[in-house]
Amino acid sequence: MGKAEPAYKDPWLWGAIGVAFLLRMLPMLIWGENGCMRDECAYAGLATGIVKGEGLQPAQRWLWAPLYPYLLAAWSMVANIASFKRVQVVLSLGNLALLYLIGRRVDGKRVARIAAWAFALHPTLIYFSGRLWTEAVFLFLLTAAIALIPWVRDGRPWRGVALGGTLAACALTRGMGVYMAPVFLVALVWPAEAWSDGLRRYGKHAAITLAATLLALAPYSYTASTTHGGLIISDVTLGEVAYNGNNDFPAPTWDLGNGLVGAETLQRVLSSGRERCDSSLSVVEAKDCEVQRAKEWVLDNPTEFARRIPLRWAQLLNPNSFLTRHIRIGLWRGLPHWSRDLIALWVIFTSILLTFAGTLGLIGRGKGAISVLSVGLALYVFAVVGCLFGVSRFRLPLVPLWIVWTAVFLASPRATLQTIRASRWRLLAAITAIVGLLPLVSWFVLAGFPAWYR
Repeated sequence: MGKAEPAYKDPWLWGAIGVAFLLRMLPMLIWGENGCMRDECAYAGLATGIVKGEGLQPAQRWLWAPLYPYLLAAWSMVANIASFKRVQVVLSLGNLALLYLIGRRVDGKRVARIAAWAFALHPTLIYFSGRLWTEAVFLFLLTAAIALIPWVRDGRPWRGVALGGTLAACALTRGMGVYMAPVFLVALVWPAEAWSDGLRRYGKHAAITLAATLLALAPYSYTASTTHGGLIISDVTLGEVAYNGNNDFPAPTWDLGNGLVGAETLQRVLSSGRERCDSSLSVVEAKDCEVQRAKEWVLDNPTEFARRIPLRWAQLLNPNSFLTRHIRIGLWRGLPHWSRDLIALWVIFTSILLTFAGTLGLIGRGKGAISVLSVGLALYVFAVVGCLFGVSRFRLPLVPLWIVWTAVFLASPRATLQTIRASRWRLLAAITAIVGLLPLVSWFVLAGFPAWYR
């Protein structure tokens, strides 16, 4: 069997890169790069403070993960902060290329091509590459870590240094990346046959990966912990999230149609809940206090806590997205109404396709480390959202993997369904997944069309 043709010689990959670049640059060319919204304004303020020599400061009751603010700060020393969106576009193209490589590794060139084009045309990913939020950087790093799994397994244990450094960068970009690292370690040692075989072959790879992750996190963790008087790995956000998700007011989200979009509405709703912990506390003390109060609320309201879990999962799987919210509240001025409807439908179609086709692709054709990683990350995201609160943005870490599994399904749908039917456990898993996902995905499907949604 001949050696596989290098990826850079595939015209389909370059076509996807070209289309992805045009689609991501077009909104910035039409509506400009300036202006900020919610977290974007906070990140810009943090970057400004870093440049002034103040370091990374808590924003209200949050201490954000440091990498993104520091990237913005470094960029602001050579150009306008808003123009960092162009860097994110480049990272997005790199993300596309990585997905191509993952897809080819999972099931060949056809899957790789479909994955590349699915990423290029994904409307929500297009949107976030042009916003000053962490998503574009985080997804690039996360996809890089996924791509490194088979590379590390194929070589010497010292390759784990690259994976560990990448996982640390994920954690320093978004706090949820801290708890993704163990899932990567499980996937890294996943056996071909028995666990003893996996640990024997890949135990050193995992140990070096873990050591590299911890060593890369240690300098910032030590500095932040000593500065703020308590253990900090990368961020301090759990207390605020726990306050929002487990409180007397309804479980919140920030998606159009079922969320707290306006600042006045947000403040009115939050003021109906319990009092916040003392504002004089440090961010670590405030986090501990809010987490403790959230635990007490759960123990006092177990039925309400359980009742909110399906709602939070429905918010996570809302087939609409922040792009839908963006266009519906008029932030892309001048768009005719028919085009807004088309974009909303594009978002819904993409979300539903990835949810169902990707899940069937994983169940039907999944095997090895990447499939284990996919299942582990999905369980992690669903567990966190079920306990705290949901929003469509929280599913984005799963999108790169589900693009690959969607590509697997679309490349050979008949073969995938035949494989599912031929295996009792795959068939049971597929039926359970579809039956469970259908009501969750349908819950807010009309939220992107305010005239119809009640």
